[in-house]
Amino acid sequence: MKLLALLFMLTFAPSAFAVDIADMPAELSCVAPAATMPDVRTLELTKLDTETPESTLRMGFQEGAIRGDVYDFSFSDECEGWYSFKFDVADLLALKSGAVETIQGEFEYDDLGEFFENPTDENQHDLTVVTCRLK
Repeated sequence: MKLLALLFMLTFAPSAFAVDIADMPAELSCVAPAATMPDVRTLELTKLDTETPESTLRMGFQEGAIRGDVYDFSFSDECEGWYSFKFDVADLLALKSGAVETIQGEFEYDDLGEFFENPTDENQHDLTVVTCRLK
C-alpha cells in the first residue's frame, strides 16, 4: 500500500505544483546598484505574467519562460545589446503573496558595458545583482 501511495505521489505530485507564467507578479521595480548611469540604476519590469515581458531599459525582442525553478526573461535589440533577468520562481511567488517585500535576482548583459562598472571581459558581458519589489 505504501508503494502504491509513493508511486501515486511521484506520478501526480509534480503536476500539482506546476507554476505558470500567469502566476508571476505583473510588475516589478528593480534597482541595479552596479549601474553607472542613474537612468539605468532603476528598472521597471512589466508584463511579467505574460510571455512577452517589457523593461524600461532598451526594448526589442523579448522572451520569457519558466525553466525548472527559475523564471528567465531576456531582451535584445538585435544590434546593440542583450540582457536578461533571472529570478527564483519561489521568490517571485513569495513577493506576490506579500510574504517578502524584496527579492534579489540576476541581471546578465552583453554589450551594455557603458551602463555598468567593470565588465568581466572585452565583450562587456557581465552579471550583476538586482533587488526588486512589487511596483
